[in-house]
Amino acid sequence: MVEGTRENFREICSEEDVFETAKLAADSGFHTEANVKMLMEEGIDGYVADTQFRKRDPRFAGVEKYKERSYKEHTEHYGTTTGMYRVKDFTMSEDNTHCICPAGKRMYRTGSNVMIRGKRAFKFRGRKTDCLACEYREECLRTPEQMLITLP
Repeated sequence: MVEGTRENFREICSEEDVFETAKLAADSGFHTEANVKMLMEEGIDGYVADTQFRKRDPRFAGVEKYKERSYKEHTEHYGTTTGMYRVKDFTMSEDNTHCICPAGKRMYRTGSNVMIRGKRAFKFRGRKTDCLACEYREECLRTPEQMLITLP
């Protein structure tokens, strides 16, 4: 992308390297060791979001205790932790091809080897016709046609 940007600016306005005066900003999808090394080697003033920053920074070491307090406050205010069913409320088939939702409807597996917060999971989807007419819709998932179950 850096080379493409350089070429575009050379064609548009000048022969000078745009990164001699401009700053580069990129989201965390571009944060790799190779990309950061390239920016340093080429002397580009670049800012790339780092998704692992909070895990390394000692100022965020106690963040879990605040999350716990937030969950408790949410529970006291709304009477529930999430307002949604939990994984334990769904029954997984022995062969992992489907699961049964709290309303007794079958949900079909749409993905496997899905990684969620570092854990392997299966992805399930219910039929829209089942979810749209379901009496539990308000207490269900944010998107009732989708559900994820984390494997042990």
